[in-house]
Amino acid sequence: MTAVRLKCSVAISSVSDQGPRKALTVWKGEYRLNLKKGIFALACTGIALLLFFIVIMYNNPQTRGQVSLEKQLNTIIANHAVDQIKSLSQNEQTYQFMARLSPTIQCKRTSDIQGMNRDSQYYYVTTLDDKNVDVYIRKGDWKVMGIHLQ
Repeated sequence: MTAVRLKCSVAISSVSDQGPRKALTVWKGEYRLNLKKGIFALACTGIALLLFFIVIMYNNPQTRGQVSLEKQLNTIIANHAVDQIKSLSQNEQTYQFMARLSPTIQCKRTSDIQGMNRDSQYYYVTTLDDKNVDVYIRKGDWKVMGIHLQ
């Protein structure tokens, strides 16, 4: 408690030495400086947290698989890559469906991971032209390995 009184008495003596107006100006300046430091620290913390969550979400298999699946399928459809469609289609019905798609069609309502098959491929469901399509993605490099029309 004596330490607190000592600090107060020093502050009071410095106020009386400089005059009350100048002391008030100095106090306001220190307050503004501390407020600016606090706002800056809060902004830096917010940005760091945002970047942290973006990295976590990108490395999450759910999100990464969905983004990779949609990007690859949309590119295949837009380029009308018949050879790729044939190699990825698991049956003739799927191949015919994929080959007839308009280049403007895009994946919609891609699910979360639905499971994993015996070849360690993640299994997703997405919608193309109002039809559900099963899509298999290889774990690790996130490459589409197979497509099957439901």
